[in-house]
Amino acid sequence: MPANFLKTFALGIAVLMLGVWGLILIIDPTLVHSSFSNEPLNHTQAGMMGAAFLGLAIISFAAETGWISTQRALGIAVAVIAGVSIYLMFGPGTLLVTPLTSTSLVAAFAIAFFLMF
Repeated sequence: MPANFLKTFALGIAVLMLGVWGLILIIDPTLVHSSFSNEPLNHTQAGMMGAAFLGLAIISFAAETGWISTQRALGIAVAVIAGVSIYLMFGPGTLLVTPLTSTSLVAAFAIAFFLMF
């Protein structure tokens, strides 16, 4: 019984940590950038890494708790990544709007739709 509690506790800490790091890297990466890098901040890479962390937190939480199916959680994670991409394109404008990024967004939203429904 204690091993199961420790496993659940570790999963909870991992989901919380991934979610918090993901949100920080999406919303304001300057808060943590100087803690682990001497190079200039790249907002696009930080935002996309944050989206990936947040998506992983959603998938991990859903897979362990059965809150929603893993397939749906993956669809939500892909939608989060695509949503952050749109934010980075049209919010701060750090992600370039090119045929490649636009086509990737359309594909990502289509994949997310089919995984969620």
